[in-house]
Amino acid sequence: MFTMIDQLFGRAVGSDVFFAGIALALMGAVFAYLRMAIAGLRYLFERRLVASVTVDSRSEAYRYLCLWMEQSGALSHVRHLKLAQPARGGEELYAPAPGRYFFVYRGRLCRFSREMRKAPSGGRQPTLEEMAISVLFGRPALLRDWIREGAGIAADHDRGQPRLHALSDGWWEHICDLTPRGLDTVLSDDDRIDRLAEDMRWFFASADWYRARGVPLRRGYLLYGPPGTGKSSVIRALASDLGRDVDDIGRGPLRTTAANLMQKARIYCHALARMRDLGVKL
Repeated sequence: MFTMIDQLFGRAVGSDVFFAGIALALMGAVFAYLRMAIAGLRYLFERRLVASVTVDSRSEAYRYLCLWMEQSGALSHVRHLKLAQPARGGEELYAPAPGRYFFVYRGRLCRFSREMRKAPSGGRQPTLEEMAISVLFGRPALLRDWIREGAGIAADHDRGQPRLHALSDGWWEHICDLTPRGLDTVLSDDDRIDRLAEDMRWFFASADWYRARGVPLRRGYLLYGPPGTGKSSVIRALASDLGRDVDDIGRGPLRTTAANLMQKARIYCHALARMRDLGVKL
């Protein structure tokens, strides 16, 4: 048996095919090692030297970044565009078509990428758009500043025009824009609407008062009555007067407790949460 093995080994050693196979195997191992080393170096490079942010179309930050890019002209050289949001008050919001792009903004090399992916089941949109911006030698604070600039642009565009959002699959989806309405267009037998508006103005201006006393920044009002008595009109007029959006928690078969409702609400000072046709356990 050992003689047979020795003969087979001798024939293999004397074969050019055997040595060629060994050489190819060694080359494959070297290339695999180099690939792993390059991937590791790239990972360390991006972790240490690159700041990035990724958002999808369910987040308000997605719209803010689109507005910032449009206003700053960071990607003005891009020739291929895609509508990122339906027309809004005569305004059409565009962003670069899906793909990767590089640009230099204020002396910093940046990479922008945009891709489409399937949305989770239960959402109103069949696909989601994902956007990522990376900055070489940048800091996360710089990206947050760009998002804040976009939020300021959005606030100027949306001034006096509230937006309606609905809770869907754990995210707030933009349903439509509400036509602005003045408080003086809502009729009342007394001054209760004016008093309600004054109290809400004080609340939104008193975040520091709540924070200094360790009190949760929450406030609720109960508007009750049969259909057609003006409850939704009051909410729309208050949102227009205060420059806030409306978050409709009562859309769909949602059953929850009062504590869970506040956890599901968006950042409190950014919107009015409307609970409609909702069974709440107090």
